[in-house]
Amino acid sequence: MAADTPAPEVIDRLTALFRRNGYVRRQSPARRAADGYRTYKKGDEVRLVAESASELQDIRRLLREAGFAPGRPFQKAGQWRQPVYGRESVTRFLALVGGEIVRPPRRRTVRPVGPTRGSRAEAVAGTPRPVAGSAGRVWAVWKLRTGHAPLTADEWAEVPPAHRAAAAEVRPRTLAQVGAIFGLTRERVRQILARAARPPATSGGPPRCASAAAGTPPSTRYG
Repeated sequence: MAADTPAPEVIDRLTALFRRNGYVRRQSPARRAADGYRTYKKGDEVRLVAESASELQDIRRLLREAGFAPGRPFQKAGQWRQPVYGRESVTRFLALVGGEIVRPPRRRTVRPVGPTRGSRAEAVAGTPRPVAGSAGRVWAVWKLRTGHAPLTADEWAEVPPAHRAAAAEVRPRTLAQVGAIFGLTRERVRQILARAARPPATSGGPPRCASAAAGTPPSTRYG
């Protein structure tokens, strides 16, 4: 080992490296007590990060000149980590470089949530997409698909205003045509129709259609 008091340029260089992206790992007494020393083998250590193989060699030389025994380096995230093991070595290193660095916690990036899979962002002319799963919407989709009966007031409220003219005629429509009215894909229309085994019992108007009576989703009858 080198002398106890390293040269000033060695201290300055190690300080700069440590404050750039070095860090300290400490043993957890709670985990050591819970797992036992045979399982939990981590101890205190200093890690200096090298951005290239040549800088790694420079760090190892500086550590030896400062009186430390550098551990075996390893790669992580495309960079070299140079550890210095032992509680005494950590204490002496921190005293040499002016103490441990308290770094701010990493900020997690929250990604914005886009439209759900299988749906279009919005209907034409800026009409917001209706809320999926409401009873009025389910029966509006079912009636437009099968052409079974005119829409009730509650069902009309689920049709985007920009597309009510296309929904006014009582006639069967394909999955794609129904999807264009509501701003949905054919698959999403099929999923909604799977919920409509029969028309609403309180409507007082349309009788059950043949496919509903047979227990077959209306989506299999047209288009």
